[in-house]
Amino acid sequence: MNVERVSGDDPHAALREEMAVRVATGRQGFGEILTEVSDTLAENGGPDPRVEHPGTPVLREILDRAFARHLRRQRKWPVRTEVDRLERAGQALAAIGIPYFEALDCCDGCLADSGGEVHLWRLVVAQDPRARAVVYFFDTDIELAFAGEGLWLTFDPGQGRLTHAVAKEILEVLQAHGLDAMWTDESVNRIRIDMEWRCRRLGQSAAHPGPDVDREPTIDVVLTSPVDNRLTWWGEDRNRRVPVREFTRLFLPWLPSDMSVTVTSPITGGSITLDRDFDRMRVVGSERRLDRRHLDEILGRWAVDGSLPARDARPDPTGFVEVAHDDPHPLGTASRVSAVPLELAEARSLLYRTTPSLGAFLVFRSFTGATLQLLWQDEHTLWLENPEPDRRMSYGCFGDLADAEDLVCRLALDGDSGLPEKEGVRTIAWE
Repeated sequence: MNVERVSGDDPHAALREEMAVRVATGRQGFGEILTEVSDTLAENGGPDPRVEHPGTPVLREILDRAFARHLRRQRKWPVRTEVDRLERAGQALAAIGIPYFEALDCCDGCLADSGGEVHLWRLVVAQDPRARAVVYFFDTDIELAFAGEGLWLTFDPGQGRLTHAVAKEILEVLQAHGLDAMWTDESVNRIRIDMEWRCRRLGQSAAHPGPDVDREPTIDVVLTSPVDNRLTWWGEDRNRRVPVREFTRLFLPWLPSDMSVTVTSPITGGSITLDRDFDRMRVVGSERRLDRRHLDEILGRWAVDGSLPARDARPDPTGFVEVAHDDPHPLGTASRVSAVPLELAEARSLLYRTTPSLGAFLVFRSFTGATLQLLWQDEHTLWLENPEPDRRMSYGCFGDLADAEDLVCRLALDGDSGLPEKEGVRTIAWE
């Protein structure tokens, strides 16, 4: 975070601007943004009151309002935004040997401090040893695009004599994806896309706790599985006392598939253990299924009087999939070994944002248990596979991202990927 931006005459106004940009970037959740901003302010605080930490409640309120404003604005956006188109263009560029990186931290100065071109090309080679150029932009470029001044992409052709040829290729790919891109000054390796940065938040990326409520019920929560770095909301402690509202809006609906939580009401003293049964939450022992869309109401009432709904929530599993993934690239989408549920739009975005480097993979599972596995191999080839463990076999073929997207959509909506029906699919027996 740029500390100078929070050191003006009105630090809260500057913080509101900072939070709005971080929310608009769309790549960090509520807890991640709150922790990062809070830690930065604590590290840089001093005798000057304008840069002192304003306190977590103030930061939470500012950030919560920024989330609410962003979600209201995105309701008016088209189904596919320029950010969606850019994600797809980035994969197309990588496929022709021009890796694409989005939202590099800070600016050119920070890149230079990290080693400049040597550091950048180390990242490039980690994705594609045969890469011949690279295109990227910084967090600060997003701020300009968010303000309506267009998004500026920087490109490095590797060899100066290839500058015009590389620029032409990049422009062709961007324009083919419906982006208004232009190279306005041929003396500078910067391409401008006439766009606003409109990154849609869905599912957990859209989750925020809402405003604090006086005397709202709290619960004691114990994670009954090991805490690890997959649970950014949780922090370092296994045990937490939190408002029901925060727990049910920021974490519980996306409980990883191999984890459970035990919650205890300080009011009644009662405890229940919960895990996730795909699209519903299961009360372990009673086998009661709860509607994950209304968990704040259900657990809020339980925390006060110990009651639960008399009937199971009806299943409504279409439109999302459970996803586990691993993106080993230093600037990739990281990994999630234990599957979490993602809405279809989120799953598609993750598919296009995963770095197409050797060994990166995604695993999608539908409400029927049908599974689709995607694995990037040499030369940006993509292996698509439908395993059937009960039969000790799988169906597989090579394809592209468009094929993968079609299969994921069918998996989320119909419960099966349809991969065995594709032309050229191989049947692989497990030994």
